[in-house]
Amino acid sequence: MSLKQIRLEQRRKVEKCELQIRQILLYAGVYPVENPHKLYRCLWWFVIFVFTFNFMGMIILIIHHRKNLSIVLGGAGVALSLMTVITKGTCCIWYDKEMALIKKHLSGMMDRNMSASQEIWDTMIQPMLYYVSRIYLFIYTLGFALVLVMFSKPALIMLSQVIRGHNITYIRPYPTIYFWKIPPGGPIYMMHYFIDTACSWYVVSIGISVDNLFAYSTAIIMAHYRALNYEIRQFNGIDIEKMKEFVCRHQELNDVCQYLGVLNGPVILIIAVSTSLILCSNIFTFSKMETITLSQAAWPAVYTAYKLLQVFIFAWCGELLKETSEEFREAVYASRWHKHDNKKVAYCVRMMMNQKPILLNACGVKPVTADLFSGVANTAVSYFFLMQTISEKD
Repeated sequence: MSLKQIRLEQRRKVEKCELQIRQILLYAGVYPVENPHKLYRCLWWFVIFVFTFNFMGMIILIIHHRKNLSIVLGGAGVALSLMTVITKGTCCIWYDKEMALIKKHLSGMMDRNMSASQEIWDTMIQPMLYYVSRIYLFIYTLGFALVLVMFSKPALIMLSQVIRGHNITYIRPYPTIYFWKIPPGGPIYMMHYFIDTACSWYVVSIGISVDNLFAYSTAIIMAHYRALNYEIRQFNGIDIEKMKEFVCRHQELNDVCQYLGVLNGPVILIIAVSTSLILCSNIFTFSKMETITLSQAAWPAVYTAYKLLQVFIFAWCGELLKETSEEFREAVYASRWHKHDNKKVAYCVRMMMNQKPILLNACGVKPVTADLFSGVANTAVSYFFLMQTISEKD
């Protein structure tokens, strides 16, 4: 294979991941398309109905058991999780221009680097291929496995009862309460089970795919930053046009990061709050139990692991972006521009050096860095001690 064919094949592997993520979001009805069909628009309204229906059931459950702190916390955590997924879908549709701009800029930067030297190409493509071979499949595999374990529990329990010949206890995936009665095994029960199952599918397809899309975009941005850092370190400080190109590319990467922060800011904020509440609820519930069996601990542990995985993905990606942008400033300072008396080059260097490192913010409230993950754990522990104090007073 020629060098060009090898690069095209590597690029195809990387873009295949983005295509698969986009297809899953299309099936869920939340990926923005030009001139969408009426059926595609109806799919999004069906998603809203499914989540609103279950969210209403969770709110009624919380009101009904308002004197039971463990149930209130658990119900609020699940309700916030449902709100997180619907927020992800809403952000995909509401910020469709930002999604299109991210795709356009990243694709354009890849096109320009197709003719770069082999050293620059290898520096750029390594983070992309690492994401494709490790991170991409890990997020989907672990995410789908965790959600499958969570929402297959009612079906497995009922199947086990049928096999053993016991009376079937009809269970639904979500612990919800409604204003009407739900006769076990009847048509109303089947309708509720279908809605709960559809909701579970959208939790998987929308929830995990948006997380993976964020990780994918981060990997591509990091790759282009690495290539830019490498080129600047090799810069001889003479070519002013090349320096102008560095400034433009750096500004373009900053713009893409800004779009990424706008698109995912509300999502990250709600995920952090819901995960803290769920973690606090599970710790508080376990602290009140005299004995804890494996079946009692399995579902909360799996669900907590799934939520912590989401927080970790966003925190880790945000931290990597911050570190890579800091390396850019170091690369600019370490370049050989000062060996040549060129005021225009020095001016461009000052412009890039004055740029602050990229720091994504969740709606301007919470920085998306490694501290986000530890902050969620600290908040959960603080809530736990608060709940213990309230419980002791009652």
